[in-house]
Amino acid sequence: MIGIHERAIVVGMAMMLFGVVGCATETPKAAPPITQDHVREHSEQAFDKLKQEEKNRAAGSAVDSQ
Repeated sequence: MIGIHERAIVVGMAMMLFGVVGCATETPKAAPPITQDHVREHSEQAFDKLKQEEKNRAAGSAVDSQ
C-alpha cells in the first residue's frame, strides 16, 4: 500500500507540474497600439534634441576658433 508520505509527494509534484504548465500556457499581453500622435511627438522631441545639439556644437566651435 501507498503510505501518506508517498501520497503527499505525488500530490505535491502534481501541483508543481500543473503550476508550471499553467504559467507556461499563459498568453502574453499585447503591446498597446502606437498612434500617429505618439510617433509625431517622439519625432518632434528627437528633432528638437538634434537642433539643440547643433546649436551647442556651433557655439563650441565659435569659442574654439577665437
